[in-house]
Amino acid sequence: MVITVLKKNSLPPGMTFVQCFNQLGADITNDVDTVRALLLRFGISDASPPGDSQVVEYVSTLARLAAEGSSLGDVSSFIRALVSFVSSFDEIQYDLPAYVLQPAALNWASVIQAFDIPDRSGVDTATLKLLIAILLNSPREVEKHAVTGFWTTWSNSLYQLRLLDALLSLPADTFNFVTLPGRRIVTMDDVTNASPTIKALAANVQGHTWNSLDLFEVLVRLADSESADIRNFVREMLDKAVRISAELVHMGLLEAPVSLAFLSTFLHSYFPLSKRHGTRCVWNTPRNYLQCF
Repeated sequence: MVITVLKKNSLPPGMTFVQCFNQLGADITNDVDTVRALLLRFGISDASPPGDSQVVEYVSTLARLAAEGSSLGDVSSFIRALVSFVSSFDEIQYDLPAYVLQPAALNWASVIQAFDIPDRSGVDTATLKLLIAILLNSPREVEKHAVTGFWTTWSNSLYQLRLLDALLSLPADTFNFVTLPGRRIVTMDDVTNASPTIKALAANVQGHTWNSLDLFEVLVRLADSESADIRNFVREMLDKAVRISAELVHMGLLEAPVSLAFLSTFLHSYFPLSKRHGTRCVWNTPRNYLQCF
């Protein structure tokens, strides 16, 4: 019914897709086919899939409206609808089977980078929902997954950290960085021949949202920032992480390219084990760290 109405009814002059999408509301736009029908009214189809600049513009507008407190349509359905468009008309024209059709070749990392907004500081629930929708629903089998947009250098690095901190603070069943493509600090491959105790320790941390080497590389890079606010926020994030999983933080800092001065100061502040073992325990890899227990 809704799709039929969208196809037949005219739209007010000058109305944009985002305006129409938000006016329909989350209840009406919670279906991918409905969002696709709406996008079709604005010229987006399998024959004419969305481009990078178009998607970035949509997401940037939604991010701005979210920060302003405006009500949005169903952002998860919106992202799934964008992903559903195939990359070329030729595939449709020649009636290829569905498994051959590929999602539109969008740069989803640049979509995440659209959140790099000057002077933005606060993190609201609507912005988090939009971020999660992108991270969880964008294609996995691509060269650069959407999450890699977080691992780049941002102009507003403090906001980058605030967004990461908010995502890291979510319950595991809502969001977990380990569910996304990326490099891990600890895997079971690290302890294949280890004792049951060490394997149990590795199993305990490998599924944790902090088990991301990419994340730690961002943190240690920003730990050397000229901005005291950024350095302090990195320290606050690591403080919280230590309380959650001290072992994972220790291993992450050993894996990331961190300055010796920062590493020495941080580790000796939080890990008396380094003083206790002295030179008898070499912690230059997660495997070596685990074997210290």
